[in-house]
Amino acid sequence: MAAMAGAGPGPAEGPCVLCCGELDVVALGRCDHPICYRCSVRMRALCGVRYCAVCREELRQVVFGRKLPSFSSIALHQLQHEKKYDIYFMDAEVYALYRKLLQHECSLCPDAKPFNTFADLEQHMRKQHELFCCKLCVKHLKIFTYERKWYSRKDLARHRIHGDPDDTSHRGHPLCKFCDERYLDNDELLKHLRRDHYFCHFCDSEGAQEYYRQAHH
Repeated sequence: MAAMAGAGPGPAEGPCVLCCGELDVVALGRCDHPICYRCSVRMRALCGVRYCAVCREELRQVVFGRKLPSFSSIALHQLQHEKKYDIYFMDAEVYALYRKLLQHECSLCPDAKPFNTFADLEQHMRKQHELFCCKLCVKHLKIFTYERKWYSRKDLARHRIHGDPDDTSHRGHPLCKFCDERYLDNDELLKHLRRDHYFCHFCDSEGAQEYYRQAHH
């Protein structure tokens, strides 16, 4: 595919500056700061942001490929284009890798076709395998479907209250003692408390951060 108006090595060297993974497939915008295609898809498709992770320049278009020259020397009109996220692909193999990132597949049914939506996969996991995902994690964590964790009912309850045994960074989803609802983390719980419950500024001035179901005097 004659998409490059010039030869020479691509600008990508070393690991991805975001995830420290290999730059096997590079994402490049007009600022010529490379990141891996996985991080680029995560930003554009899952998080809805299109700026460069290095310099913060807004990138209307990016190119995915294994070996890339400078962005300005790439003939974009010759490349396959994904309009929704304005991503161009150097070849069909790279496009297939991109598509696979966004698929909703059951890891327990390797011969099954990908599901159209995550909700379809969720229904399949519940009915066929009696496995469940954490609704709080699905709502707040911008990760790919293949990165999601699935739990039995017992393990899901433990995850919500105490966290996962294999992930010491997650200590469970904190509970609001007034609403009996859990939140993603302490930051989300604090936002909820300040928004929906009463915070005493007099107590705060004395070093005690206390919240109340209703105003106290």
